[in-house]
Amino acid sequence: MTLEDLPEWLREYVEAIYDPEGDGHCGYRAVAVCLNKKEEDYLEVRKKLALEISKKKTWYEQYGGIIPDSDTVQDIILEEEVPCPVESWMSMPIMGDAIANAWFRPVFFYSELQNMTVLPSFCAPNRNPPVTFAFIKHYKHFVALKMKPGIYPIPRIPSTRRKPIDNAAQGWKGKFDEGISLYQKIMGSKKKGKAKMMEID
Repeated sequence: MTLEDLPEWLREYVEAIYDPEGDGHCGYRAVAVCLNKKEEDYLEVRKKLALEISKKKTWYEQYGGIIPDSDTVQDIILEEEVPCPVESWMSMPIMGDAIANAWFRPVFFYSELQNMTVLPSFCAPNRNPPVTFAFIKHYKHFVALKMKPGIYPIPRIPSTRRKPIDNAAQGWKGKFDEGISLYQKIMGSKKKGKAKMMEID
């Protein structure tokens, strides 16, 4: 996997791409790398996410799109390193809130299908580095991203994701305005480019 597999508009802002093993656990492996762990720690990542969802069952059921007592949590937990069935693959954007809340840090997610930012709902702003990863649609594969220093495009927080958050977490709003503005500018340019192509046709 190389930078060429990422959306063209994103490539210039990425310093490195980490390509985890493509065994069905790649989403959890990518998150482990983003947390400065080894990709082999993916089982630990799975267990912590399942615990996070179980501890806040009502919140995730109402606002996170997860039904804690369903098969969703059981699909996350794998007790040993076994071949990963499709139902146990990482699911985004559903897992975004759990990742942000379990490790007290923002999540920046990129893909051809959807780009999104998820902010923690239960902690004050901190200096924890974000979990920045991407899904490569062509390969059905997750990769971890290391962004270049400075301002880079950060996806908007979806307006549909209205959810109650602790007062302390309110401080996250506005923290990434520069990156979000850059993202919006890039997306606006893309739309204008498509419109011009349609006019030429």
